[in-house]
Amino acid sequence: MGPSDELLGGGLISRLNGPPEMVDGTVWIAAEVAGPPARQGYVRAVDGSLPVLELAEGDPAPPGGSFLTLGRVLATDQSGRLIFTATLAGGTPSSGVFAMTDGTTIAAALAGDLAPGGGTFSAFGFNPAATGSGTAFLAYTGGAVTGNGIFHADLDGPSPIVTTVARTGDGAPGGGTFLSFQDPEAGEDGTMAFTALLDSNSTGLYSHHAGTTQRLLATGEVLADGAVVNEIVAMALTDSGLVYASLQVENTAVATRIVVLDGGPPATVIAGGALVPLADGQEATLAAVPYLSAAGTENLIMAAELQGWSTGAAVVQAGLDADGDGRGDLMDCSPSDDQAWALPAVAGDLQLLLPTDAGSTTRLTWTSVIQAAGPGTVHEVLAGTIQSLQGEGGAAGGGCAAAGLTGDLAQVADGTPTTGQAFWYLVRGRNGCGAGDLATAAVSRSIPAAVCSTP
Repeated sequence: MGPSDELLGGGLISRLNGPPEMVDGTVWIAAEVAGPPARQGYVRAVDGSLPVLELAEGDPAPPGGSFLTLGRVLATDQSGRLIFTATLAGGTPSSGVFAMTDGTTIAAALAGDLAPGGGTFSAFGFNPAATGSGTAFLAYTGGAVTGNGIFHADLDGPSPIVTTVARTGDGAPGGGTFLSFQDPEAGEDGTMAFTALLDSNSTGLYSHHAGTTQRLLATGEVLADGAVVNEIVAMALTDSGLVYASLQVENTAVATRIVVLDGGPPATVIAGGALVPLADGQEATLAAVPYLSAAGTENLIMAAELQGWSTGAAVVQAGLDADGDGRGDLMDCSPSDDQAWALPAVAGDLQLLLPTDAGSTTRLTWTSVIQAAGPGTVHEVLAGTIQSLQGEGGAAGGGCAAAGLTGDLAQVADGTPTTGQAFWYLVRGRNGCGAGDLATAAVSRSIPAAVCSTP
């Protein structure tokens, strides 16, 4: 479906105006339809048949009057219910949240309606969400209680029942007070997720299910690897209640990452610098992820900025964390091994402690690579004479001085070099993902060396 496509009953699509929604093979999208008069509407398409204009600006609205402008972002659920916002003309309400099923449209909430908890609805967000039983939406209130909040309209009964999820001034789970909110996301199981600004000037990400709201993540929070959450850029929610978040983090070399949250610690699914496969068989490097969308129970769709390429889209099969090590499978070099998740980095800050007397040994210390690579990681020390480095094999001419070390200290009994001779030492990590690079006090680069051991 696209521009110039013919509509059933006549007319042409002149422009697609929003992201598509798909359920059970049926695609819905906001589109501009050629005139006269040109107008925006909601088009439904099923494979093998012409698209149908189901609702358009100017059509009658449930409270009276007509639809003046239709929102460009739609939501659908498994029952085929279509959720949208619209402004109205020719009637008392100025706007509302609506649901359409089998060609029949009802109002879920209207401007001027009493809001649960006090005040009246004055305006609504742009992106309502389908919850399976109805819709979750952002609304602004005036009158006795001002501010905004997240509300839910149950549409399964004879008339909508609107309840409050969270409002300005409410205490936030995990501490602080809610000041304002962004449009929510929702899953088919009824879980809702939303971000909110707190009185501490931090932003929190929350989920709500079965009447209970919990905090999942907040800016300023320190993640397991020491990274600090600087910004929650975007979030998405699957039909099974999994929440994905695109984050900007600091105190780490990689500033962009996507995490999945299911009630436990955030697990990284993919991070900046990861290679993203392209349709032509090539790969590009992930730079930033400004937009997320979920599909089904596990799939994640992301609009990604790719280094060296224009913005593209990639579909990520979550797979989540098969070995339960807290690292998503896409960022786990050994997805079935819970003792290793990253190839060991360079073991830095290598220092040589010389013998203090004839009976003592040479000792080496370095910065451990185990925490970042997995608990199954070990260190190994390679050593040799300076003469061995002069050959074509370089460090490969040395041998293993120590292996299987879980600490950051090794004792090496090489004695004292004679005049004109010198010893060298290099340290690397090894785990189920392979051997990491070697390091010296002045060099941090890939150095060929002999095979030492396996963990």
